Amino acid sequence: MKHHRLLIGLAALVWAVGAAVSAQARITTVPTAAPDWYSEGDQTGDEYGFAVAAGDVDGDGFSDLIVGSPKYDAGTYREGAAFLFRGSAGGLAANPVWIGRGGLQGGRYAHALSSGDVNGDGYDDLLVGAPAYRHDDSGEGVVFLYFGSPLGLNPTPDWQYESNQAGAELGWSVSAAGDLNQDGFEDVAAGARWFNGDAGSAGAVFIFYGAADGLGDTPDRQLDGDQAGAGFGWSAAGAGDVNGDGYDDLLVGAPYYDVPSAAAAELMTDAGRAFLFAGSANGVGGAPTFSASGSQPDDRFGSSVSSAGNVNGDNCADFLIGASLPDQRGAAYLWLGAITPLAAAPAWQQTGGDSGDQFGYSLSRAGDVNQDGYDDVLIGIPGYTGDQAKEGAAAIYLGGPGGPGAVAAWRSEGNKADTLFGAAVAAAGDINQDGYGDVAVGAQLFRQDRLIVGRAFAYHGTAGMSVFQQQFLPLLQHDGY
Repeated sequence: MKHHRLLIGLAALVWAVGAAVSAQARITTVPTAAPDWYSEGDQTGDEYGFAVAAGDVDGDGFSDLIVGSPKYDAGTYREGAAFLFRGSAGGLAANPVWIGRGGLQGGRYAHALSSGDVNGDGYDDLLVGAPAYRHDDSGEGVVFLYFGSPLGLNPTPDWQYESNQAGAELGWSVSAAGDLNQDGFEDVAAGARWFNGDAGSAGAVFIFYGAADGLGDTPDRQLDGDQAGAGFGWSAAGAGDVNGDGYDDLLVGAPYYDVPSAAAAELMTDAGRAFLFAGSANGVGGAPTFSASGSQPDDRFGSSVSSAGNVNGDNCADFLIGASLPDQRGAAYLWLGAITPLAAAPAWQQTGGDSGDQFGYSLSRAGDVNQDGYDDVLIGIPGYTGDQAKEGAAAIYLGGPGGPGAVAAWRSEGNKADTLFGAAVAAAGDINQDGYGDVAVGAQLFRQDRLIVGRAFAYHGTAGMSVFQQQFLPLLQHDGY
């Protein structure tokens, strides 16, 4: 009876808060000109699709998708909300089955999302960052954790942590970071990009090790930036086991890091730097084992970081780093993992074709979308201009024995001006359990009837994932209710 009452209450919450969020789902066997699923917001300017993440929160074997809308009004003005859509053999559900809400005006709840099994119960849990949250301190930021269960996510947070420092903006980045200490539980990293430590407002990343009862009240490790204003923790992500020692590793980006020039006579302002911290039996070490930097001022190298999975099949995880470049052309770089020390230079890189493309603004492991045994990579290009100005795009580069190729095997474009399509991208797991990795893309400025409502999209992987694909965004709203 308790189970029945919970389902009724959850259904009522979803209807009351998100009844107008529309979605469309359809089944395909090969890539087509339309997404396999899309959902759009129902409020002007709510930034629906600003963040996307996926995990199997109810343990049914199908990956579920979470869509962030950090300015959504769910009862409190601009508090932010996250919407969960359940996966199935037919793809994602048309309607959200769970909605999380920030509860605080302007807190930017769901600015960042990530999912993993923190307490080792077989159900993925959801991390939500709200960097503008204020409790005792303005802009201190907070990270929330919701446990998964056979019924899905719990209606209220099971854990939360605040930075307790004004302006720190904890939750700007969040990541289920893999098993950093190999204790069988997934660990958590949360970035506070302006945290004030020993080097001033250099930023910090807080590490919490997973356990059967969840996360602790205080961080198990705090990583601090060493340069004021560098934005250490702007991006943070689990890298996977890069050196093959059995422990997962952690990536952190600091895109405003000032880097010495080749002549060391002056600093290259905002060139940016990214750091790799190795896991061990004691967890993440306090010093990075590898770092790479931008090569010119305003590169903002490290503005995005992500695991790439295993793109070349050598059993060492690979990783991605994004950079803006001075003209916002953007670039994405990939390092191949190795048991020996990592190469100083990336093994693969791609740059945007035109000024303002913002290639690599977002990037992610795609999973194995064509089931060839190699993981693939997903790149967001939100400033791309094709036949529409700043329509945005997303591209998949297929892995292989030598790593990704130079030409995208799949590409999707916004096909409407100024959508920011590709500003958020994520591996979506296997939504329909067909054995192929799926992907999700957000377009937070998507317009419907001239109103900016935002959209999120899902695409199913397939053996035919090897052709150019152009995204079609219908001009007429589909009401999923």
